[in-house]
Amino acid sequence: MIKRVILMLVMVVIVSGFVYAEGIDEDTVLMLHMDDAGLTDSSDSSQGVTKNGDAALNTGTYKFSPGSAYFDGTGDYLSIPDSSDWDFGTGDFTIDFWVRRVDADQLRFVSQYQDNNYRWYLSYRQDLENIGFNVKASSWIIELGWYAPLELNAWHHVALVRNGNNYEVFVDGVSQGVTTDVDPMPNLVSPLYVGTDFYEGAPNIQSNGYIDELRISKGIARWTEDFTPPTEPYSAPPFSCGDTVSYEGQSYNTVLIGEQCWFAENLNVGTMINSGGESMDNELIEKYCYNNDENICTTDGGLYQWDEAMQYVTTAGAQGICPTGWHIPTDAEWIILEEYLGMCSGTDDGCSDDTLWRGTTEGDELKKSGLDPDICYGDTPPCGTSGFEGLLTGIRGFDGAFNHRGTYPFIWSSSESVTNAWERSLHSTVSMILRSAYSKAYGFSVRCLYNENITASTTPTTSNFTSTETT
Repeated sequence: MIKRVILMLVMVVIVSGFVYAEGIDEDTVLMLHMDDAGLTDSSDSSQGVTKNGDAALNTGTYKFSPGSAYFDGTGDYLSIPDSSDWDFGTGDFTIDFWVRRVDADQLRFVSQYQDNNYRWYLSYRQDLENIGFNVKASSWIIELGWYAPLELNAWHHVALVRNGNNYEVFVDGVSQGVTTDVDPMPNLVSPLYVGTDFYEGAPNIQSNGYIDELRISKGIARWTEDFTPPTEPYSAPPFSCGDTVSYEGQSYNTVLIGEQCWFAENLNVGTMINSGGESMDNELIEKYCYNNDENICTTDGGLYQWDEAMQYVTTAGAQGICPTGWHIPTDAEWIILEEYLGMCSGTDDGCSDDTLWRGTTEGDELKKSGLDPDICYGDTPPCGTSGFEGLLTGIRGFDGAFNHRGTYPFIWSSSESVTNAWERSLHSTVSMILRSAYSKAYGFSVRCLYNENITASTTPTTSNFTSTETT
């Protein structure tokens, strides 16, 4: 089973120190474009989204093409697993979306429910023509309301913003007033719901209408004064190789080598399991940390069995556990890298299509810069000139034992070799690169490769949405 929802259109990429306030950025913890059948999340958090009842993509009515989410008011809602992303505490946050009401009834836009005494919801009451934000933590600690009529059968942009202790609702970019409340948001053990709230453990008041372009931002008050509502779907800033990629709560450096854009560090994503256990095809990404020490995963990256890294598919070039827009490099893509660094091409001894140790100083070029000079055996060039920054991370053996840290790194490719898989390895006393096929049961490192080659004429990947509204 794929362990996280695949992002469909744009990769979440954060340029260090850059705040992209009007799009998908490092503060975006949920981004539902409502443009695909899975109603998937396009934020860096890659939240899983489950459709309940008849909640579905509707391609006939939308704010932004090609569709929106439709809820018929009778059991339709989305659920998204509990996450620290919903723990707002006393920090700033913003919830914004487009909504189109189709009948004169109450609506629940977004909510959480732990039990009857611990819950919150953002809602609309037709009888009061009121947008409300209510939070209960044993007692009702936040009860806010803004007079804000939402016309039937028309699209409206709604934003709830908390800035310090100030709560403000904007409708179509116009502030409906500021209300102050000092109470922190409770950290609930609960999924996030879209289109309903819960009471007595079951869906309570449910929405009848359409929701499009739902974004939740944590740690930022997106608007503190009137603004022009977005005229197109949110997107990530344009990616340039060398930018930092934010993925599953961590940032990764990238490096351009030839026309390939690589992660300049090993992937570290998932939950650590003990080295004596095997990865399972379940709802978790599972990793090993050398010596069962999570601190080593932080510095060296995780170690993954091949099936886990590939997310239980066998297609060469699969995304696997890499972020959207990236994939686990194929054996052929490793060869492109090696030949760019100077390795001879072909099947002759020591050339790129040969096996075992090949090349001359290419292994030194892939090692981390600043390593002990004794670890770099080639006279020219010295360690780390490629920017690949290869660490000597060691492995988790097929028997569960950890070995070779400080001597070897083994890094998976996404290409099979009969029942094994191709990998690449460096060595502390060798300047060349090892190409060999190993059992998929080993725990090796993973590097991610950008899906597009980068040339001088390459333009950034952008969304293929249009901003045409339908009625």
